[in-house]
Amino acid sequence: MPIIGGYTRNTLIFCGADAWDDIYGNKPGKPDFEKSPLQAGGLPQHIPARALTLAPWNDHVRQRKAWAYGFSNTALLGQEPLIQTHIDKLIASLHRLAGKPGEVKAVDMAAWLTYTTFDIIGELCFAEPFGCLNSGEAGEWSTSIVNIANAGMYDQAMRRLTGVGTWLTAFLAKNLTPKKYTAWRQAHFLKAKEKTMRRLADEDREHKDFIYYVLRNNEAKALLSELEIVMNTALFTAAGSDTTATMLAAWTNLMLRNRDKYKKLVDEVRGTFKSASDISWATVKDLPYLNAVNQEVLRICAPVPTNLCRVVPPGGAVIDGHPVPGGTTVSLSPWAATHLPLNFSRPLDFLPERWLSYSSSPSSASSNSVNAKSESEFSTDKPHASQPFSHGPRGCIGKNLSNIEQRLIMAHLVWHFDLEVPDGETEQEENEKWDPSGDMKGLKAWLVWQKPSLWVKLRVVVDRRETDRNRNCWNVRDRFVAEAEGGG
Repeated sequence: MPIIGGYTRNTLIFCGADAWDDIYGNKPGKPDFEKSPLQAGGLPQHIPARALTLAPWNDHVRQRKAWAYGFSNTALLGQEPLIQTHIDKLIASLHRLAGKPGEVKAVDMAAWLTYTTFDIIGELCFAEPFGCLNSGEAGEWSTSIVNIANAGMYDQAMRRLTGVGTWLTAFLAKNLTPKKYTAWRQAHFLKAKEKTMRRLADEDREHKDFIYYVLRNNEAKALLSELEIVMNTALFTAAGSDTTATMLAAWTNLMLRNRDKYKKLVDEVRGTFKSASDISWATVKDLPYLNAVNQEVLRICAPVPTNLCRVVPPGGAVIDGHPVPGGTTVSLSPWAATHLPLNFSRPLDFLPERWLSYSSSPSSASSNSVNAKSESEFSTDKPHASQPFSHGPRGCIGKNLSNIEQRLIMAHLVWHFDLEVPDGETEQEENEKWDPSGDMKGLKAWLVWQKPSLWVKLRVVVDRRETDRNRNCWNVRDRFVAEAEGGG
């Protein structure tokens, strides 16, 4: 069952693993599938420039070349101290909320993870964090970012009903899209523009954010117009914050529901690190169970569950073994691809072990009964069916950044706290919206997931002030709190 139908005429939706490469992959000597005009994003549609995600192919290549180095592993390793600073603030804040060692208090982790990823992306886009961790609240701009995808979904729905670029589509979008969604979209763009222009004016600043690398490279600087820089920083701010927070909230939820998997992760992290200062990208990137957990969370709850539409080029193409005529709008359903037995054994179960089995050779599996069992159970899996960052030359430019954030935050949380199910009935009812056994029916997916609260009891395991680095981070947090309370 590699084809699951279409939602309008002249459209096909696939779910077979090989369709990823056929639709989104690089095809030397063959034309690429262009973005469908049905696709709309969270940014205002009337602006005469497009960010990476919606730019036509030639513009996409040009823009991606300009931004590429800032998202490379080399550049991100240079930015790791900035990322760690905000993770330290998160941990210090959670210590205060959780109380003293031995005390247990419930915290809305979905909110605090969102504050963290917002502050990180603000630092890396504009050299200015949003201040969410300092204030302990989302703020107006962060709230608008969480909701801009809603306006994009209305745009897509109108285009499917009444066509692309028609007067009726414009009329319906203007009159049927809730005004608050339109206001959020506009507020986000204007704020991103203001911050970007201020950062561009300070071109001599030695803060190694994404704009720094564009300004320091004459070729990259020449590739982008000022408006394209604004559009892309607005894109990075939204795409680089909310989606990573969603993944981390989903991870937290799955840890609460799968205590045996949580125990394995705790044993690996706490058995590896003697101090929080030992946790870095260099030390977490090769932890096998942490990586397997990360991949399985992304399979179960990909942060972008909706389809990315493409148009088959003239002359047609073969997709997952099926001939498709040119001009057809095609896509792959990420949700279907990762939740069908066609691609994964026991697809609804959270099983990080499947990812360990994929890298096990037959010889190593035969020498270990556990590995041998996993090898057999998952031997028919198609791991390439899970592509949470999309695939091919238009794949997510922020994949490396997201991977670094996810693993560092998971390791720090597991090292510092025991994560437990809350006692309160209200908190438990709210958490049921995250229940994956019901096809995530408690969550709404527009272009991305809409996150409800996720309540977690935090039990402090290690005092944040044990090491020199930890004491310094605690003192930094104390200073932020004092300044906030004093109005300075």
